[in-house]
Amino acid sequence: MNEPDFFSNFLEANFQALRAGIRRAREATRGILGVNIMVAMSNFVDMVRVAVEEAVDVIFAGAGLPMNLPGLLEGSRKTKLVPIVSSAKAARIIIRRWLEKHSYAPYAVVDEGPMAGGHLGFSSEQIDDPCFALEKIVPAVIEAMRPFAESLGKNIAVMPAGGISMHIIRRKKATC
Repeated sequence: MNEPDFFSNFLEANFQALRAGIRRAREATRGILGVNIMVAMSNFVDMVRVAVEEAVDVIFAGAGLPMNLPGLLEGSRKTKLVPIVSSAKAARIIIRRWLEKHSYAPYAVVDEGPMAGGHLGFSSEQIDDPCFALEKIVPAVIEAMRPFAESLGKNIAVMPAGGISMHIIRRKKATC
């Protein structure tokens, strides 16, 4: 909204803002630069293209299934792709599609649990349900990724995200 033409041409203003943000970040660091682009955005495809043109290192894509994301690389394999998923099923669906249609395996997978804000389809009841805790869904995603990693002969990182967990270990009471 800070772009001068936002109200007259908001789509182009969004592209300008993304380019400017990427360039500012690139000037500020020599590290890896990534962007998170939501699949649910109406201009998802164009935002991905801008990020690829600006040669970001990583595109994270969630808030929907980024089924055709590899097809947007337009021959550039510099930018790595990382889908954001909430289940092993979603991870399998995305990776199968990427391999079948684009011969592309993700660099990594972000596995978000219900504490990530619930935007990945968790119901309000699932937020507090221990069956959907990050500690439960991450091992399932890891196991779902294992056959792909083995058949491709490459590592695929699984990055847990969304929530902080704390475990309290109680000391035993002294007995006499």
